[in-house]
Amino acid sequence: MTDWNKPDSKETLKLWLLIDPLTLFQVVMLIFGRDPSHDITGRPRGYVPIMAALKQAIERREVPALQTRDTTNGDFFSLHHEDLAFVTQADVRQWLRTIDHTDAFFFLADPNHWPDVNKTASVVIDKPLATHERSNMLRIIRALDVMAKLPDRGPTSSVMKQLQELGFARPSDDTIRRVITEARALEKD
Repeated sequence: MTDWNKPDSKETLKLWLLIDPLTLFQVVMLIFGRDPSHDITGRPRGYVPIMAALKQAIERREVPALQTRDTTNGDFFSLHHEDLAFVTQADVRQWLRTIDHTDAFFFLADPNHWPDVNKTASVVIDKPLATHERSNMLRIIRALDVMAKLPDRGPTSSVMKQLQELGFARPSDDTIRRVITEARALEKD
């Protein structure tokens, strides 16, 4: 019996990087780490809400879609035909970032960082910052804070607005507040 919630191997999924655009069905299966070429009788848990969210994003024009025309009447097939509407991998990656969905490992930027079938990272993604690197980052943030003339009270909303304009969905307000406070409290050399 197939376990639809267990991801397929990285080697199998990497072949799907060659296909762009993908159908909605293929996209959602890949979000769950499942090879869409499997027998399509089963779905992973969470398939329906992710598919519904993707269709809603397409309807709101947040995700561009290529829809197939019905040859009998010339109309576009509805989004209910999950194998007849297509989206690009880049558009899916962007959408997943905007909704802060970080579990969709097929759509992570670097396939070398995909989890293996046991859900552990295949390589170390990042190393922690050394103390001097962290201090240097805080110095740079402090300099940018002064250059941007951020308000002393409530700079978080200004920073969050700029991050969103740049297409970033993170970090959280609390993280922004904490980092700015740390940078402003940094002692001079």
